[in-house]
Amino acid sequence: MTLELPEEKLAIIISSFAQEMASVINLHGGYVLKFVGDAVI
Repeated sequence: MTLELPEEKLAIIISSFAQEMASVINLHGGYVLKFVGDAVI
């Protein structure tokens, strides 16, 4: 999929993923230390 999308669109998708994951984690009392690829630590 990443090879088929323009760079700008891919950046938006990745950013949206990171924001959504951070929101859910914060909602449950956690925190994000860092993002590594598609992993949330």
